[in-house]
Parts: sequence; C-alpha cells; structure tokens
Amino acid sequence: MTLVVAVHGIGQRKTPADRLRLLWHDAANVGLAAAERRALAIDGFGVGYYADVITKPYPFLGPDEPIDAEPMDADEADWLASALDDVAAGAPETPTGDLSGLPAAPEWLIRRIAAIDAVFGTGAGRLAARVLREVYAYLHRPDLGKVIRAKVRAAVTPGTRVLFGHSLGSVVAYDMLRRGTITADALVTAGSPLGWASVRKALSDTGRLDAAVVGSWRNVYDPNDAVTAGRGLAGLGADITDEKADNGWQDAHGAVRYLSSAAAGRALGDSLP
Repeated sequence: MTLVVAVHGIGQRKTPADRLRLLWHDAANVGLAAAERRALAIDGFGVGYYADVITKPYPFLGPDEPIDAEPMDADEADWLASALDDVAAGAPETPTGDLSGLPAAPEWLIRRIAAIDAVFGTGAGRLAARVLREVYAYLHRPDLGKVIRAKVRAAVTPGTRVLFGHSLGSVVAYDMLRRGTITADALVTAGSPLGWASVRKALSDTGRLDAAVVGSWRNVYDPNDAVTAGRGLAGLGADITDEKADNGWQDAHGAVRYLSSAAAGRALGDSLP
C-alpha cells in the first residue's frame, strides 16, 4: 500500500524514478527518526515522477539550463517581474554576488535577481527565478500541466494517505487536490513557491490557499530558502500549519535536506495513520 506519494520539482531528469524513490525514502526515514516517529517501509512510499516528460520545447526546465535558455514572451516576462518584486522590491538595490552566468538575461531580470541575492545570498535569485519560470510553465502551458498531472495521478493509489510536494511539486499536488483530480488525507509541502503572491493568484482570484481541499496541511520551510520567499504558508489560508527547518545556507532548498529534517519528520509522521 502506497501510503505516501511524493511529487518532485524540476531538476530530476538525471535521476531515474527508481533511484529518486529510494533516495527520498531514505531521507524521509532520517527525518522520521529525528522526529522520533516510526519508520516508513519502502513499499509504502511512491513518487509521482514526471521528469521524463520534460523535454523540448521546455528546455529551461532542465537543471543545467541557463535561466534564459527558453525565450520569454511578454506575458511571462510581466508575470515573472511581478512575482520577483514580491521580495526584490524591498531589497537593497546594490547588486551582490556573481551574476556572470546571466550574460544574455534582460537587465530587468538581472536587477531583480541581484536584489534577491542581497537578501538570501549569491545564487538565490537565479534559483528563485528558475523555479518561478517552472511554475509559470506548469500553470500557463495547458499541454505541459495536463501531462504532469497524469503522471502524478498514476502514482496515487486508493491507499494513499499523504501527498508530499517539494518545490514545484507542492504546487502540482495542491492544484490537483484543488481540482479534485486526486484525494488524500494530508498534504505536506516543503520548499514551496506557494508563498509568492503571483503563484497563488494564478491559482485563485483571491490569492488565498484553500486548505479545505485536504484533511490536514503541514508546510515545512527554511527561512533561508529563497524559493519560499523566506516565509511559511500559515497566514495564507486557514488551517495550514508551518514547521521551520534549518537546511543550512548551501542547500536551503534541497529536497533531501528537507526530507531529512526533524520538521519534515514531524509533519509526515503525524500525518500517517
């Protein structure tokens, strides 16, 4: 019985589905042990894997592609600028860090990435921009979203009780629950970009999260993770509980870091039957 189905973000094309499942299962058990919760058998852990369907014409979704690999149309550029301003607008204007990896990026994007780097450290702005572009593609390219949802739906069984979503995977899991495409007793999100106002407004006119789509919702975030905008989700919808993790500065957004944390262990362990 697959009790937990984990939904990954982008950047997993080089990791086969079976390998990702083993890696994440081991990390989840580290977190469960740290939280003094019982271990989860491998048979009870599945992955909604869709990295194998991310090919051209979405090259920018790959882990090693430059942020400007896929040209942006005006709608995406406007959306991305508005999204990044959620953090960048209040950040110092002095550029910081190494921006040499963005030689072809437009000036408006470089400026916002530099501002986010000033808050979260070198490389954080580029990571946030990349993930937000991934979110935009999922939400605004119907063919891509449909394929991703089909792959995730295939991993969910009648016995699935908990959905775990990391990064873009948290948006996919929440969106599918919201649509009624899948059901679960509990949702655990980690490193979620649902903290960005533009992401929430793309899902709902109110910009609020609807925790009523699932029995319980626990969100794990690291304040140093730029993809979360450094904030939790508890104030963005009723009945969402936040857990803080400390993943370290070097890999604050890493899925394995999140899963291995006591915060994720508590969230998962308390959500299991």
